[in-house]
Amino acid sequence: MEKKGQLGGVQSIIAVVIVIAILLGAGYLVLEQFSERLDDTSYTVINESISGITNATSKQLLTANHSGFHNPAITHVINASNGIIVPVTNYTVDDYGTIISVDETCEGVNEPIATAFACGYDVNVSYTHYGGEGAYVGVESAITAVDIIPSLLGLIILIAVIGVILFIVFNVIPGARSGA
Repeated sequence: MEKKGQLGGVQSIIAVVIVIAILLGAGYLVLEQFSERLDDTSYTVINESISGITNATSKQLLTANHSGFHNPAITHVINASNGIIVPVTNYTVDDYGTIISVDETCEGVNEPIATAFACGYDVNVSYTHYGGEGAYVGVESAITAVDIIPSLLGLIILIAVIGVILFIVFNVIPGARSGA
């Protein structure tokens, strides 16, 4: 009985799995590059109304939850009730679109200006930011789907090993398939 070459089918299965893994990895890298390129659309927001921010507290800009939101830059903040421009020294904004009051005292040398922001007045904020467009959302969804693969890799390998073992058992043991 000739046993030579019985594992040839297993080798081709392993080669196919390796090729699929390489293609998935390359596809993932391509999607990452697309994602980085698709979130560079510039947006301008004028007079977004934000309810009063009090002593050293913060509020999220409304567009901060848009896909690919990054690099916010505040043009100006205006007290909504009296139109006074709030000095840049009274607030800061982080990369996540959170505008933060840095005036902890609610008092200042120029009281009407200092209190315009830090003591609970509503303000109108104008700013620019970059974000993603429709294609960005689709690419991000694909990346999220591909991110699941590594968590399932152990299961995939286990199933492949069981398949290889079953293949070997049924092709190597004489009569294993015929029930003899």
